[in-house]
Amino acid sequence: MDQRKRRKELSREIRKKIIDKHVKGKGYKTISKQLDVPVTTVAHIIQKFKIHGTLANLPGRGRRRKIDEKSKRRIIRMVTKEPRKTSKEIKGELQAQGTSGSDRTIRRC
Repeated sequence: MDQRKRRKELSREIRKKIIDKHVKGKGYKTISKQLDVPVTTVAHIIQKFKIHGTLANLPGRGRRRKIDEKSKRRIIRMVTKEPRKTSKEIKGELQAQGTSGSDRTIRRC
């Protein structure tokens, strides 16, 4: 079993404090002790800020979703209204509204 601690992601305020302290000239260990955050986390946040210039969480790896949450809710609503509607009919309605996706993707929703 993996013995590493699972931590939640840091809030935007804490990341901003880390960057502010780094700009003022504080070291990684000092920042780590003051904010009770691991040194490696402080280092990663500062490196990411230097490279990307942002504090926001960047999207992870992996394939992007074909159908967003709004379209998924729309599909579910269509099916609950008319359960006998085929996926091809739903696909046609979604394409008229500007969303693309295969009928197989629609069936999986």
